[in-house]
Order: sequence, then C-alpha cells, then structure tokens
Amino acid sequence: MLDGQSGTLNERVVEFDPNIWKAMEERGRAILKSTPEDLPPAAFEPERAQNGKMQLELRCRYCQYKHHCWPGAQLALRGNKPSWYIKEQSDV
Repeated sequence: MLDGQSGTLNERVVEFDPNIWKAMEERGRAILKSTPEDLPPAAFEPERAQNGKMQLELRCRYCQYKHHCWPGAQLALRGNKPSWYIKEQSDV
C-alpha cells in the first residue's frame, strides 16, 4: 500500500475471509462473462458530495471504464482534481 503523504510503501497483513474471497471470485466470473450489451452492476455506489450532488466514488473517478457503469457522468474540476457527478433518478 502506498502512503500518499510520505510516498513510502507499507505492507499490511489481512486475515483471509472466505466470504470476501467467494464474493470477489463471483464478481470476477461475472466480469469475464460480460459483454458490452450485458455488463455486471457497478462495483461502487455514488456518494453525496458536500455540494449536495451525487458524485462517483473515489475509485470510479480515476477508472478508465467509468462511462460503462455511469454513462452520463459529467466532469467538474476542483483545482486539479476531477470530480464526476451523475444525475439522481429524480433529476432525470
């Protein structure tokens, strides 16, 4: 794991959890079997930003495939940081 403050790598030992393993294995299989017309559901849910808008979760913001999960996501730069916003169902 990279420490963003110091730039050093840190190692973390995590106890094996068979339930997490099974869930990740099932997700991987669903991804491998998917087609552009039949994609698996998004891995992460959007979160409400301080401005009240629905914003893509941090990992989604930097993902090159975000438009597959969130077609209509709109980019707004805050300084040099990208923020991707989606419309809520009631906004559509």
